[in-house]
Amino acid sequence: MALPSAIATVSHAVVGLLEDARPNSVSFQDVRCRLYAPAELQAPREALGEVVSVCAYRVAFNTSRRNQPPRTDPVSGRRFRPSVPVDVYLLVTAWAKDPEKQLQFLGWAIRTLENCPTLPAGFLNRFAGNGPAVFNPGEAVDLVAEAVTQQDLYTIWQVAPTRQQPSVVYVARMILLDSPVELDSAGVVQTRVFDQREILIP
Repeated sequence: MALPSAIATVSHAVVGLLEDARPNSVSFQDVRCRLYAPAELQAPREALGEVVSVCAYRVAFNTSRRNQPPRTDPVSGRRFRPSVPVDVYLLVTAWAKDPEKQLQFLGWAIRTLENCPTLPAGFLNRFAGNGPAVFNPGEAVDLVAEAVTQQDLYTIWQVAPTRQQPSVVYVARMILLDSPVELDSAGVVQTRVFDQREILIP
């Protein structure tokens, strides 16, 4: 279960994961990892630099677990409307003037993300800003590589058809967005009174 800001937090966490794992070598000394909006694929901020960008281009309902039960607070026992499970699709792209470096950066990004297929709550909450923790202890988000057809990849890049770059897609699965709406419930039944009467048959 997570706050509605979980989508943004997960996207920032993937960028942070790449930034933390950036090798301390000459080849990677100028590489930066950034969170991009889809429109920035048309004119990247670092058009002439070396960047690995992460772009959340799609959010979809996860249908593998339908009819979620109401959420119960483990401390207070209060019941809330069911959480909404969503998947976030992330386009990971390498940018560089040198095509060999570009492919090197993309290979490194893939290997780094594959090394960390599960992002725990402690790591995710590092990227929640100064507000409250977005994910509860014990929660985690799975990061899974998605096989995208050439046609689907072409469709994604229609926002910038002349700038298509080597990219891969990862999916952050089953992010449960919590509801603050509490469900009213009656008290526990303790006694039951039956209204019995004598029926007279003429």
